[in-house]
Amino acid sequence: MKVTKELINKYLAGECTEEEAALVESWYLKTSDVAEPELNRVDLDKLQQETWEAIKPLTGKRRFPLSKSLAVAASLLIISVSTFFYLRDKNQILNADEITSLKQKINVGSEKAILTLADGRKINLDSLILQKPESRKDLNTFIASEFSLANAEQNVQAHQIDIPKGGEFHFFLADGTEVWLNSESSFSFPSQFVGTERKVTLTGEGYFEVAKDKKRPFKVLANETEIEVLGTHFNVKSYKDEQKTIVTLAEGSVKVSKASEQVILKPNQEAEVDRAHSSIKVSPAYVAESLAWKDGFFIFDNANIKDIMKTLSRWYDFEIVYANVPSQKKFGGTFSRYKDIKDLLASLESLGAGHFSVEGRKITVTP
Repeated sequence: MKVTKELINKYLAGECTEEEAALVESWYLKTSDVAEPELNRVDLDKLQQETWEAIKPLTGKRRFPLSKSLAVAASLLIISVSTFFYLRDKNQILNADEITSLKQKINVGSEKAILTLADGRKINLDSLILQKPESRKDLNTFIASEFSLANAEQNVQAHQIDIPKGGEFHFFLADGTEVWLNSESSFSFPSQFVGTERKVTLTGEGYFEVAKDKKRPFKVLANETEIEVLGTHFNVKSYKDEQKTIVTLAEGSVKVSKASEQVILKPNQEAEVDRAHSSIKVSPAYVAESLAWKDGFFIFDNANIKDIMKTLSRWYDFEIVYANVPSQKKFGGTFSRYKDIKDLLASLESLGAGHFSVEGRKITVTP
């Protein structure tokens, strides 16, 4: 069976059989075996426009959750501009060097996550959600039924979700709590919450909209900092390579504890925990900046170029090289997370943040 215009349109309409859907997805993912669709340039132009119209709503604030048809529509658009014309006009298949070159290109991040079950099995969650979008709404029940975790003893064991560089993921826990995970994050959780508390562990960055349960507080352990809530909306940023854990409260109230220190946050406040000294500082929060990543944006406010580049490298997955001591000037601005990295770097250059040279997946910064 070939990937044809009719099959693509059928997929976008959600009318494919499982076998046909798998063929379309495999056709995109396995670029070394890209089939040559039966499309002429007029048809291709029309399909590209239709695909763009389908994904345009995703370029605004909230990119989560990404439905199956829209995810593949985005994939098809990428294929259209980077591969279709080449194959059709040059009448050849990409060779190994050309495929390697594509992989070395710095791409915009996307939904990526690896689930490690308590028994050690690993599942690619982004592929799972693409195939079965309904599983996002009740990931725990899906895990238990799909992977034979039926008995109570197994259900209370911790599973782990790892988000690589260039990734993000959004899902629901068993109690209805909604979770967004940012790039380079790790999150441990039980299949079912039992007992008098709901406890999870985070390294990296996550945003939580906690389901209310007055009898069972929700607790996040992040690099020895504990955040306790009953039902609220908050962001936790706690990367291992950073000295501080930052908790930003959007709604409700939370208790933040480190060793013998503890504070209660009110909405639009943040707690900055110095992990080395077990101290906690409370200050007014710029909530929009802290939550921007979840809604598809970078907001930088009075940030130096090293902090900006560290944030960008997590999302775009590139190596940073500083040719000289970087500028200590502070910069600000709002940028789409789905902007091409070269366009974003050009914007930073226009602000006087430095000069940037891109070579493969490496970016060299000079003052």
